Amino acid sequence: MIALMDKRKQEQISEEIITSVDLGKVYLAFDRRNQWTDWSGSTAVMRRNWGIALSLRDAMHWAESSRLQGTSFLIDELPIICVRCKSGALLLGERNSARPMDPYRSVASALTGIRTVASLRDAFVSSKGKQSIHHLLEGPAAITGTEGTYYLRESSPGKGRNGLAWSLKPKALDDTPMREIVADMQRLVSRR
Repeated sequence: MIALMDKRKQEQISEEIITSVDLGKVYLAFDRRNQWTDWSGSTAVMRRNWGIALSLRDAMHWAESSRLQGTSFLIDELPIICVRCKSGALLLGERNSARPMDPYRSVASALTGIRTVASLRDAFVSSKGKQSIHHLLEGPAAITGTEGTYYLRESSPGKGRNGLAWSLKPKALDDTPMREIVADMQRLVSRR
């Protein structure tokens, strides 16, 4: 899972010049378990912990290492825009949307004067953010490429020492708006 970085490093990365922009995918991992909701014994499935992983292997490893009796896991693939600079990257995305970042398309073409990671993040976050993801990473960001296909994985516990069993469900997700945003941003970066 992606670790948090100290404030000083966040400020350094935020002030750096954008060097490249790519589209990829990240993996949102959630753990769930039944919890009591009232004193009469009613229960409901509750999400408790979650995090972002850059690879499916890392997300599955987190799930395996977090296993407890009665806990199940979800791994949700999402498209992400990776904005790289010299010492890190900014990840931009949107959760819970069939057309992620569609409201942002108008913002991307108006980014002509934007050069730093912070100014780009601020332009996107302040514009229309519903369920936005904006996360800074330290070091080179190796993101998984995408062919436009995304899946939701749900776990069911294996018995004894067995690993988790995963069901795989295709998601109805259209990443066309994000591809258009990336193309606009790549043109802006190449003009420098």
